[in-house]
Amino acid sequence: MAENNTLVRVQGLKMYFPIMRGVLLRRAVGYVKAVDGISFDVKRGETFGLVGESGCGKTTTGRVILQLYRATEGVVEFDGNDLTQLRGEELRQLRPRMQMIFQDPYASLNPRMTVSELISEPMLIHTRMTRPERDKAVREMLELVGLNPKFERRYPHEFSGGQRQRVGFARALALNPQFIVCDEPISALDVSVQAQIVELLRALQRRYELAYLFISHDLAVVRSIAHRVAVMYLGRIVEEGPTEDVFRRPAHPYVVAEDGAKRGNAALRRFLGGILERADARHRAVERERASAGNGKTGTQGDASLAEPVRNNTACAIRSAGRSAFRRNR
Repeated sequence: MAENNTLVRVQGLKMYFPIMRGVLLRRAVGYVKAVDGISFDVKRGETFGLVGESGCGKTTTGRVILQLYRATEGVVEFDGNDLTQLRGEELRQLRPRMQMIFQDPYASLNPRMTVSELISEPMLIHTRMTRPERDKAVREMLELVGLNPKFERRYPHEFSGGQRQRVGFARALALNPQFIVCDEPISALDVSVQAQIVELLRALQRRYELAYLFISHDLAVVRSIAHRVAVMYLGRIVEEGPTEDVFRRPAHPYVVAEDGAKRGNAALRRFLGGILERADARHRAVERERASAGNGKTGTQGDASLAEPVRNNTACAIRSAGRSAFRRNR
């Protein structure tokens, strides 16, 4: 069971996508390991940041937590309920308490539906509210996210990017959730609009004690909003800890490289780029060995020698020689 202050607990989560071959006789010849054995928890009223480069498994993690994808292995607990074991009506009863804000505010909104229809649809599915009650709730949601209630009859194409994202927030809040997965909600917006959206997220969190899983590749934004942060690389969490500890004293070279890129430190990026290339080569070699040992199928257990604890719950894939060189040149 989850601890009293822990709302979401992820333990040993894996999401493998099969690589299929054949026309008539389809068979799996390998697996893409999008998420490979990650663990973390999100407390009530907390923003947990999940950062990493494109393709590292951040969005897949969020979708697996909400059971939009079914995990290959692992446990996802929400308020003490193991979501991976729930099906049908049992899972449906929990869905109003878990919502998602998608990255692209235009693609996530049906262009044939008005704002009123978009926001009221969750109420229509999960509640017994009457039409007048839903209409009133829609106007309240629009006002809550900073939009004019008179916009309820407009269509998504009539809004700006920031306004469309606010509509997405209103839809996510329609059922009074406790936990929201924010999948890069501001990456497609202008910098000035980003600041407004971040402040809106903070205000909503204070008012409703929401817990966020905030997914992003923008370290600066995550640093400004998250209480704790985890860094993903190649489907694994390579560093985790309180936000300021991770950014002030990063222990994993990938985090240092990302921070150096933001600061424009070209020499640091070149040096760490070489180390990370060697780490990637080592990672690929281990994958080939595991695939050969498993008769063409990748294994489910990682190489323990690649995960050496350092600080901030850090896992480092760099061997001792590379790590020593890194320390000498810091």
